[in-house]
Amino acid sequence: MKTKLLIVFIIIFLTLPIFTFGYKYEKTIDKSFVVDSNFDFELKNCNGNIDVATYKGNKILIKIRKYSNSSGSFEKTKVIFKKSDGKLKVSIKRPGNNCRTSFEFYIKLPRNLSLTVVETINGRIGADGIFGDFSAKTVNGRLSFEGVLDDAKFATVNGSIGVYLDKPLSGDLSIRSVNGSVKLELDKNSSFFLSSKTTNGSIKSDFGLHRTKRFIGSKMDGVVNDGKFDIKIQTVNGSVKVLED
Repeated sequence: MKTKLLIVFIIIFLTLPIFTFGYKYEKTIDKSFVVDSNFDFELKNCNGNIDVATYKGNKILIKIRKYSNSSGSFEKTKVIFKKSDGKLKVSIKRPGNNCRTSFEFYIKLPRNLSLTVVETINGRIGADGIFGDFSAKTVNGRLSFEGVLDDAKFATVNGSIGVYLDKPLSGDLSIRSVNGSVKLELDKNSSFFLSSKTTNGSIKSDFGLHRTKRFIGSKMDGVVNDGKFDIKIQTVNGSVKVLED
């Protein structure tokens, strides 16, 4: 699945300018920034999906599809790039709380940046590659991650979360949803203490941990391979699966 997702990302990244989507107002924005490995990247979007992957390089490459059916919103809503010492911040400047213009981001980052933060309100987030510390947050949309990371946080209100790690766990994980299932796949040699709970849903683990039924909901806590890192998983309406890769 990882290879398929990466191939799809590359195709989209290279061919985005020729796509047409039927909106009245559309444009494509391309940006690149030279950075070093001790760099932080932060993106805060409003409406639209975010896809991010890492590669062997020293530039942050960003393709953006901007689209709307409102001419006023389209002209007044801007992408702001702010690069300072050690950090690139990308944000959306919009009139008031108007989110009538959407932005889809396709981003390639150098491997092992110190920190990557990606957020949107209405849209999914997908990430693939080798990261340092990582944070992904949306309100309405699913989250998916494949690859390697250090400390990480994933949060959504309405959507599922899938995290698939290629190597043993190397940092703390926090995974939270309200309306959505959570699936975490870990290398069998990962060392962690798991604290997980759901209000309406099942809990399953491949690591020999046992579910405890509560008056409302279920929980599963326990130590695996000496418990070096903390994993906290919580959802209200949805299942929780902690599986061995």
